Amino acid sequence: MKKALKRSLSLLLAITIIFGSAYVGLSEVDFGRGFGVEAKAASGIQTKIDLIKTLYNTGSYFTSDGKSHYMYDYSVCPEDPNNRPMPYKTCKCSLSQNTKKTSGLYSGAEVASKTGVTRWQCAAFATYVFYNIFNKDFGTCGTVSINNAKLGDVVVFDFDKSSYSEDHYAIYLYTSGSNVYVYDANSDYRCKVVYGSAYAKSAVVKVFRANNYDSVNSSSTASLKTPTITFNKSSYTVGDTITVSWPASPSNSNLSHYWVRVTDSSGNVYVNNRVDKSKTSYSFTTPGVGTYSVTTFATPTGSVSGEGSLTDTKSFTVKAKPTTTSKPNTPKVKAVNTLKGMDINWNAVSGAVKYVVYKRLGTSSTWTIIATTTGTSYEDKGTLQAGKY
Repeated sequence: MKKALKRSLSLLLAITIIFGSAYVGLSEVDFGRGFGVEAKAASGIQTKIDLIKTLYNTGSYFTSDGKSHYMYDYSVCPEDPNNRPMPYKTCKCSLSQNTKKTSGLYSGAEVASKTGVTRWQCAAFATYVFYNIFNKDFGTCGTVSINNAKLGDVVVFDFDKSSYSEDHYAIYLYTSGSNVYVYDANSDYRCKVVYGSAYAKSAVVKVFRANNYDSVNSSSTASLKTPTITFNKSSYTVGDTITVSWPASPSNSNLSHYWVRVTDSSGNVYVNNRVDKSKTSYSFTTPGVGTYSVTTFATPTGSVSGEGSLTDTKSFTVKAKPTTTSKPNTPKVKAVNTLKGMDINWNAVSGAVKYVVYKRLGTSSTWTIIATTTGTSYEDKGTLQAGKY
């Protein structure tokens, strides 16, 4: 919070109590946490905010080291040579000291360099978000009434109605009844970020609006595509490889990643994996015999726990693999004439459970079964007619 300089501890305590009352009926435990309510606006501005949330979502800290720092801890923010407890350029909570960034966003230090402004705490965070949305410093923009506020505006609060009229800066999300919901930092005096903090609408004293608001808001990215599932086969057996595929979302959509989840009929999870947004398929080995469901998620940037994902679900059945036996080796047969008929012998074949003996006379096309045995020999007493067998 931006507060008057060099306040005494007792005055700070008094202001804290008054400031707390600006929250809408929140307890001490809830102080600074907000309700965590998500703004639901499909727009170019919301897309930008969602991207910023990938770096600074609720519970993170807008500080140079990403840690919690009490705003009046002068070991963190030592007084400057003019004996002021607001060292904008050296404090870990200042805009110029924040170097965290990701693709598509300026860091706080880059914003400070481009705008030439030196702010800290809540004002630094509001400056950072506003510039990354509109490429402008909110301090150079015009103002509107809180009744006309829109997503992405900067709202300024005066909680104690003192001569110091700019207690807190935040990014406007929406209004509900007498409450204003915002995206802000330092409501806990420790630079913590909250998406969905709730404050009294009556405490708002200014609302800054970028003059390029409409053009930025209309530049929304292409829509995500539902990851409709197709299978690589129509049926599966245990041990097969299943590949699920889906159509790609446009390259300029706000896709963050895909997710694939496979569950059995009892809800037990078999696969639950994130898939890079450059991929449009995922493969896994079939589980045991049974019926399963596979769900694909196309998750937008800034989503919390899959919020806003487009999904598709289909089922597949896994059957047991058919049992097969290999063809046995051919035995080598010897036949010897005897006075009683013919003595037939053959070698044992690995894996054989029985042997079936056929015979035919000469070139006859008819084969006759003469024996079924588990042994490796047979005496054919019926072979008495002269001829070749």
